[in-house]
Amino acid sequence: MEIACVCAVLDPASSPLDRALAAQRRPPDHLVRDGGPLRGRLERALASGADWVWVLDGSVVPREGSLLELLHGLDRVGELQEPHVMTGVVLAPDGLVDEGRVLWYRRNQIDIAMASAEARLLPIRAATGSVLVRRDAVEAELPPERAHLAPAAVLEWTARILRTRTGYLAPESESEAVEPGYDPASDPVTAARLLFGGALQRFDRLRYGFELAERVGGRSAEG
Repeated sequence: MEIACVCAVLDPASSPLDRALAAQRRPPDHLVRDGGPLRGRLERALASGADWVWVLDGSVVPREGSLLELLHGLDRVGELQEPHVMTGVVLAPDGLVDEGRVLWYRRNQIDIAMASAEARLLPIRAATGSVLVRRDAVEAELPPERAHLAPAAVLEWTARILRTRTGYLAPESESEAVEPGYDPASDPVTAARLLFGGALQRFDRLRYGFELAERVGGRSAEG
């Protein structure tokens, strides 16, 4: 595996994340854990010279092999389209994939999905939680100045990055949900920003609009 320099971006005070980072089999090379908007934190991560920025939005706690498995996923890309975003699965306390954090996978691209499956990867359209973003994608698509380090902002940001780029889920990279069942896409404001804020292409708005409506409706029914 080619050695990559990784800078992690996380909140300044989080004991669970502190313990998780200390337990990583492949720890990040640099940390940005001061406060302020997400954009400023990412700029400081870029200033560290990192090749990849590992964004932890506070909604998950990565398991000990989480970062290492994301980097191993990069090694498996081979002849696939090069990735700009990597993410992993989020698990509930029962060890199953947290259904509230099952985000978007690319639809109507069976050939790409089948080729990716051979490499144990899954093409994605957006991500939150534990997200590894390539340096040039961060530089090209910095989030709005007022965006905070929060799942909804990371979801919208990665959707914007992946509007014209490629991302993959590496299933061996696992994190545990802080709040099982939490779905950042179920917030009506977030859903509206995704649909009308430029994060999705025209056909993606049609494909994902119904799913977003279902998620918002599910949240309303629970309330």
